[in-house]
Amino acid sequence: MSTLVRHTLLRTLPIPPRSSSRAFGTLSLPYTPSPTITTLWQTTLRLGVLLGLPAWLGPILWAVPKKKTSHSKKRMRASNKGLKNLTNIVECPGCGKPKLMHHLCKHCYRNLRLRIRAELKEEVDNKEKERIKENLRIKEELRIKKESQGV
Repeated sequence: MSTLVRHTLLRTLPIPPRSSSRAFGTLSLPYTPSPTITTLWQTTLRLGVLLGLPAWLGPILWAVPKKKTSHSKKRMRASNKGLKNLTNIVECPGCGKPKLMHHLCKHCYRNLRLRIRAELKEEVDNKEKERIKENLRIKEELRIKKESQGV
């Protein structure tokens, strides 16, 4: 960091006084900073490095804009954030509706999903009917067996 830039940045920061009095309520107490803080502050001014603070905190503390960013500058910077026109829209070969290239057509997928759901429901219903028929057949056999034993 050049000396001119360092002094320009650090000139705005107030240097703590060596000794002064600070009012506290109705009492006036003498204020003397500890020698370690004063030494740390002087070393910081001399080296242009924030000593005693984490290294990652330095750029955050020193990064301050010189002027307010104008409305025009902000809008020019944000002009690239707009939505772009899609060029990958194709016609679905199944239903003819527009869809994104390399994606499933939501209309065809919905129809397929409903058809599969209906088939699964039909299979479950058929299995349930078969199970009920089997139970009835077993009960009938047991009833016949009891009657034959009882007679």
